Amino acid sequence: MITTITLNTALDTTYYLSHVKFGCTNRVNKSFVEPGGKGVNVAKILHILGQEITVSGYAAGYNGKKIKHLLSSKNIPHHFVEVEGESRVCLTLMDESSNEETEILETGPVISPQDWDEICVYVEEISKTSKYVVLSGSLPVNCPEDGYAQLINIINKYDSRAILDTSGAPLKQAINNSSPFLIKPNEHEIKELLGKEKVTKEDIIEACQFLHSKGIKNICISLGKDGAMFSTKEKVYHAIPPQIEVINTIGCGDAMVAGLVKGFYDNLTISETLSLAVACGSANALQPFAGLVKVNDVERLKEEVVVNHIR
Repeated sequence: MITTITLNTALDTTYYLSHVKFGCTNRVNKSFVEPGGKGVNVAKILHILGQEITVSGYAAGYNGKKIKHLLSSKNIPHHFVEVEGESRVCLTLMDESSNEETEILETGPVISPQDWDEICVYVEEISKTSKYVVLSGSLPVNCPEDGYAQLINIINKYDSRAILDTSGAPLKQAINNSSPFLIKPNEHEIKELLGKEKVTKEDIIEACQFLHSKGIKNICISLGKDGAMFSTKEKVYHAIPPQIEVINTIGCGDAMVAGLVKGFYDNLTISETLSLAVACGSANALQPFAGLVKVNDVERLKEEVVVNHIR
């Protein structure tokens, strides 16, 4: 079993417009409304790939009810902690003339100390039966800054592995105060950690060695169109993606996380796991919204990913 935890779930709404013009009326050509938040996107991809999963996190108000309804309509099991307020709406405007994406993200509900205690209890319970627990996305208002570190320490008490995909202070807290099995920062987040505006491949390798010294076994750095680097304490790999006609880049990192956890769950080699992860990210880029791939695209693209052992 794999469980994904999304503390700041969302209704992901995607509008496709011929042109996005601010200060005037815009007409939508097509739209999509999906259950979202990074961990939910991971779960949707895993479900498509045939993996048994459960979705959890916080859900609030009408939007929370709709998120649960949409997950049920996809036959994706879920168990949410109900909180006061409203789950957020994340709006993406896709300008078809320029292929530019504009994201407008709401904040989400305010979490009480009791809400936090409840999610900690739930994570402890599911860690007894889930082989992997994926922690993804931002923390909602009033969650402790070291919230992910706390959850990872709970997960590590059992025969379960924590996979973390977040940024900013929650990522730094997790790095310094817990030992996740895997983290997936992107290039921007590595720059923040290093305090540099530009990073080279050697900078990334150096950063990974520092992170390994903190007890993190596996690190995958997503590099957008340049694929991904993957580091263990002993080896470093670079996966180069195939050339594709990109439709949408939102959620590609989440799809990559889904491929990573699926590869580890199925006991694939690191090269096979990385090929699957990059293929999932690329397959998501071929779809009109986040958290969607076609299995035949994943299988085809997986064979086109080039994995180089660079260290």
